[in-house]
Amino acid sequence: MEDRTAHATIQDDIDDVYKQAFKAKDEKVYIALRPVLSAIKNEAINQRRELSNDEIIALLRSEVKKRKEVLVDFKKGGREDLIAQTENEIEQISKFLPAEMNDEDLEKIVKETVEESGASGPADMGKAMGAVMAKVKGQVDGGRVKAMVEKLLS
Repeated sequence: MEDRTAHATIQDDIDDVYKQAFKAKDEKVYIALRPVLSAIKNEAINQRRELSNDEIIALLRSEVKKRKEVLVDFKKGGREDLIAQTENEIEQISKFLPAEMNDEDLEKIVKETVEESGASGPADMGKAMGAVMAKVKGQVDGGRVKAMVEKLLS
């Protein structure tokens, strides 16, 4: 059998942190990671194969995005208990994501890509977004890219 430590995946890292937190009775961590592990395993079942690290990163970003969206509703409703829980989940999941690209580097890539794509105005938003997202895939949240492309094309 292969030595799994030689090919540790993000899923292995999450599993390890989950198990350590469970043994240490650190509810804040293991309760936040349980649905994430479930989502990874469900996606692996749907794909009928193990997920790559890139696929897991995309899934983690999706999980963070979902939580940020519901966080807005919790804040509107004044649900302090759910706000704290959701912010904790975002924090715990984010620990397994690679650092996002800084604004200066992103702006440079956006400007270059917009020029290369020939986009010149708001009507070319889709063309520019597609080209930029292809270059920065997995490194930047799509919302940040959209805001920067809109600013540049307006």
